[in-house]
Amino acid sequence: MARRSRRSLAVRRFVRRHAARHAGAEEGLDVRRPDGGVESFPSGHAAKAFAAATYVHRRHGWDSARPWYAAGAYVGWTRVNANRHRWGDIAGSLALAGASSWWLVEPLADKGISVLPVIAPGHASLTIQARW
Repeated sequence: MARRSRRSLAVRRFVRRHAARHAGAEEGLDVRRPDGGVESFPSGHAAKAFAAATYVHRRHGWDSARPWYAAGAYVGWTRVNANRHRWGDIAGSLALAGASSWWLVEPLADKGISVLPVIAPGHASLTIQARW
């Protein structure tokens, strides 16, 4: 099996099992939420948001990932603002999700071809560029 296929399979397995592992980590650590609830660390919402941001960063670069990281930070802020997590929970979720996504996802190879669809009222076009 090619390296890319093994990585793709690993990513799919990671995503499928994430919910079970996340629940197990929360139960095993027994960290109380700021509102008194249980299972504060790690934050599943923040982990998923930062895993997506790290995926985009790894595949498409920092410029493409900036809005995704901003969205992840917003998700973290909403969880802290809702008194469901502490900032340490969010930072830990970023570290765990970011490290696992960085390890599992390979950057795209630059093939020298880009396709840009343009859709506007009354207009649709497709621009194809190739570098050789």
